[in-house]
Amino acid sequence: MRALPDAKSLKWLVLASSSFYHAFRDAESLITIRVLLNEVPLDVLPEAVAVLESARNGSWTRQGIIDFSSQHLDRRMPSPQSWTLADALSISKLYSHVHYFATDFACKCLGIQALERGVQQSSPSQLEIARIERTLYRFEMYCNIFRGFRNPILSVDEQREILFSKFSPCENEQLACIHNYLYGKVSPAFNEISEHDVFWGELRVNYSDISDPSDIEPILARGLSSIHSIAIAYTYEDRYNLIYPDYPQYARDWLFGALNAANDIHDGDWLEDYSDDQLARITASFFPDSDTGPVEAWVWAHKEESGRQFINTPIRQPLHEWGYVMWDRARLHEWKVFQTPWGPPDDYPPTTEVLERHAEREASLQRRSEIYRSGGRGWWSFEDESKVVWPKVSYQHPVKQRPKEVVSLSEAKDFLLTLKLPF
Repeated sequence: MRALPDAKSLKWLVLASSSFYHAFRDAESLITIRVLLNEVPLDVLPEAVAVLESARNGSWTRQGIIDFSSQHLDRRMPSPQSWTLADALSISKLYSHVHYFATDFACKCLGIQALERGVQQSSPSQLEIARIERTLYRFEMYCNIFRGFRNPILSVDEQREILFSKFSPCENEQLACIHNYLYGKVSPAFNEISEHDVFWGELRVNYSDISDPSDIEPILARGLSSIHSIAIAYTYEDRYNLIYPDYPQYARDWLFGALNAANDIHDGDWLEDYSDDQLARITASFFPDSDTGPVEAWVWAHKEESGRQFINTPIRQPLHEWGYVMWDRARLHEWKVFQTPWGPPDDYPPTTEVLERHAEREASLQRRSEIYRSGGRGWWSFEDESKVVWPKVSYQHPVKQRPKEVVSLSEAKDFLLTLKLPF
């Protein structure tokens, strides 16, 4: 039994016959932990246990969060020695999502850098995957505690003191990278609905943007399992059914806002002016890490910055896109990252193409609003209005006359030439 690859396989074997069941019952804890370690690396098992504990609390209070933080975040707890199959199955189920996103994140980020730097793409190291997985567990823990985003138990300032202060700025930047990545797994589905749904046109729901992800945050708050389902949904109908029922919603002070608030607003000293003791304190990590790559990358990107801008700053979004604080030192040196000082990206004025997209978007919102107010619902595009669902005509309640169809996008553009757009 100990050689089985995962907890789910152990479950089916135990149920297969009474002899297997009795053999397992006599040594459940020992067999379970051996099988679980075949699936979940020991490096991330304490985080998996902490997330399991956070998921069991169905009603959080301020004191409950303080107690949880004291138990799991004042110091890293060792993995328990006694295990039940039920706990192992819960951890196994979540790990399937954690591992999926960790490998996908690594593949995406390493691919970006290989292409940009002209090097061969290589596989992530065990240390790199462990960093990514630990950060994904942190994200899921945050979801479990703050899923009720409408009425947050703690303000973002309280979250800084009780939760984010337990981690170094580098580790909080790792969480910002994961947030950026998961946002990117959800936003294509959100934006597709935003582009085509008639009701969202009436509400003027615009495309989401990582600079203000308040419309995506409530979706992220559902956790990794839900995000995974959305990420692998490729048809409009599937995406619609997964996202639409509770939407649109907004959360301005969820994880993105909490990460912004995790900065030290009272620290005006530049990082390059820190003493050795100050630098040692601010880079001390909660998670043990034998490789200095992530800390060196964080220092490289913040030398000419103060504590007010150490975490989740907008100008460092390009760094988040390739997970700059996730990689081993050897890889960063292979990429020659530290040979050039980091500088913020150039800020260019909107191009003609961008302005045209804004105009098309405004025309789309106006057209869908017209359709909605005439009784239409469902999917719409400039090229195809045949999928709009109209209510059945009733003798008692006649439907308003349908608006004249727009025959082409160019017609909409001509109309918009008379509009003054907010640029």
